[in-house]
Amino acid sequence: MKVFSRCGAFFLICCLIMALLPFPANAAVYDVFTYEIKDNQVTITGCDQTAKGKVVVPDTIEGCPVTVIGEDAFSGRRYITSITLPETVNTIGRLAFYQCEGMTDINLPSGLTTIEYGVFSLCTNLKSLHIPATVTTINPEAFSCRKLSSLTVEEGNPVYYSTGNCVIKAATKEVVVATVHSTI
Repeated sequence: MKVFSRCGAFFLICCLIMALLPFPANAAVYDVFTYEIKDNQVTITGCDQTAKGKVVVPDTIEGCPVTVIGEDAFSGRRYITSITLPETVNTIGRLAFYQCEGMTDINLPSGLTTIEYGVFSLCTNLKSLHIPATVTTINPEAFSCRKLSSLTVEEGNPVYYSTGNCVIKAATKEVVVATVHSTI
């Protein structure tokens, strides 16, 4: 007597695999994104491994604004070439775009305030980045992009300004980030 049909066995194996995947306990899925809602605000916690080309993050999910790109959310997504973030995003978490080797373009929204550690580390094809006037916190180790040759800060930023592809803290004149263009 068969206990499971082939379809039943396949379904059981799929359920077991899904149970072992590293999703946060309260994560949900929208399009290619996993997310969490807390205090009526959405944090993008992940992006499907199969995502490629141009990726557009929605401005709302379940009627709540997307305000945070979470830690490691896009980490290692090598086939994404462009990311469009909604104006509602105010924080980009640690290593959010780490090793997005194919990314050549990303917009930083005008409501962005915080760029955390390693956000753009090993984004080897990212050539230019424009930091909005609203950004008040930049981790000095946010950037490690071999081809980043243009780094600017929007005029009117109260904390940072740019000159010569360097981001400088206005109050202390300390260089926070400098592009290092390498041919290696």
